[in-house]
Amino acid sequence: MYSPQFDEPLPISAYGKLLAPAIQEHSSNTKIPMEMIAPVALAAMASAAQNQYNVERPGMAPSSISLNVILIAGSGEGKDASASALLRPFHDFEQKAADAAREARVDLAVATKLWEMQRKTVEAKYRGDLGNRRIADRAARELKKLYLAQPKGATIPKLLFNDATPLAVKQSLCLRWPSGLLYSMEASSFFKGGLMRDMAFWNDLWGGAPLHLDRANNHERVSVSAPRMSMILGIQPGMLERFMQRRGREAEDSGLVNRFLWASPPPSSGNRRIEEAEPKKKHLAAYAKRCVQLLDDGAKLTEGIDDKRTSLTLSLDAQKVFRKAFNAAQWEIRWGPFHEMSGFAAKLTEQATRVAAVLHVADGPEGPIMAETLERAIQIVRWHTRQYLRLVSPENAQDRRTQDKVEMQQRLHDLRMAGQPLVTLKDLQFLFLEASWTRLRIERALNALAQEGWVVPHPIGRTTRYRLFDSPIPASASETPSDSKGKVSETL
Repeated sequence: MYSPQFDEPLPISAYGKLLAPAIQEHSSNTKIPMEMIAPVALAAMASAAQNQYNVERPGMAPSSISLNVILIAGSGEGKDASASALLRPFHDFEQKAADAAREARVDLAVATKLWEMQRKTVEAKYRGDLGNRRIADRAARELKKLYLAQPKGATIPKLLFNDATPLAVKQSLCLRWPSGLLYSMEASSFFKGGLMRDMAFWNDLWGGAPLHLDRANNHERVSVSAPRMSMILGIQPGMLERFMQRRGREAEDSGLVNRFLWASPPPSSGNRRIEEAEPKKKHLAAYAKRCVQLLDDGAKLTEGIDDKRTSLTLSLDAQKVFRKAFNAAQWEIRWGPFHEMSGFAAKLTEQATRVAAVLHVADGPEGPIMAETLERAIQIVRWHTRQYLRLVSPENAQDRRTQDKVEMQQRLHDLRMAGQPLVTLKDLQFLFLEASWTRLRIERALNALAQEGWVVPHPIGRTTRYRLFDSPIPASASETPSDSKGKVSETL
């Protein structure tokens, strides 16, 4: 599965006037390949901007600019070192907010004490006269005004998540801050632990779907209408391969892997040498300054509501580029390399539009996203796409489905030998429950066998049963289709 891409260098010029020099400078300082650094810089900049900006594709509603990237590299290849300098602005922002909150606690305590004194004064003022309707109404108005002005503690932003459960992430997004960055350069806990158990949750976050949190203690529902979450994950090749063997089909079917920009940087361990020259920081400082500016501006939108975000639009020429790229991806789904990976290809133009928005915001120009920016974004996404094809190629996907077909045929044979030649879809779901096969995976395997004539469907009442083609037809299967070889039921 793992096939590093040594022969295609990163299109560094496509990253624009702010990100490209910062990536090159960081690579020069650390001797880590730019292919390792660039995805981190791109996703980090997306995370800094995602609470302030949306992007509009032609004819569609505003959507998130969040980005997910995954780096496949062995131990000692510099995954953590590549991210440390690029994520420093986020750590500093969190620390600055925490320090400010500590300083504000005394002021909050004083304001709360004064508020309580005002409340007691109002209560004492009207305590004996509430039998009078007019006086009671006046007391209600004063108390309502007072409670609306009740002092509240400062919100301490939580931007970075490392090893957290989906519930903890949901609580933080709903109760503390509506925007975050999931970061782990040893992401085995993500792929093996509780974080990966709810793939639909991460898919919803990528799309910016509303989150709702029901609090059991007071039966209150807390919601955030448009949360934002970017992801930077690093994983070793062996761990990824084991995950793809164990749950890869489920991740593909759920669409989770389609929402990542993949990269397999060339190995550098053993070739990085420390030099006496002082590290350069000019362009990294400009990158950090822009991140902090975006984080500060986004902090003003603490509710995370779409209509408070600025929607970036495509220029007329950029819209033409978008349509051309979309049509090209559709052709590749039908005739090209994505025939077996249509879910991944369907996200390409959306990924490119998100990347274009990030490049646009990073460089800071006014107005719509220009065609040249979108073309550079397409170049970046296409580079990641070729990385993905090397890692999880159509041949590999086809091999996995062929293995599923063989295993399904063997299971049907075993059932026939055990005296059960006819099985329903529910029977198979129960049979493959321990192996964690999804319904879609079972249907695909049945469909492949049916198309080759190895499986025959038998509608019996409202239920369709399946048997191997060379199995005898039991007497109970009275309704047998006359021309069923090679065809699968409409339920598939």
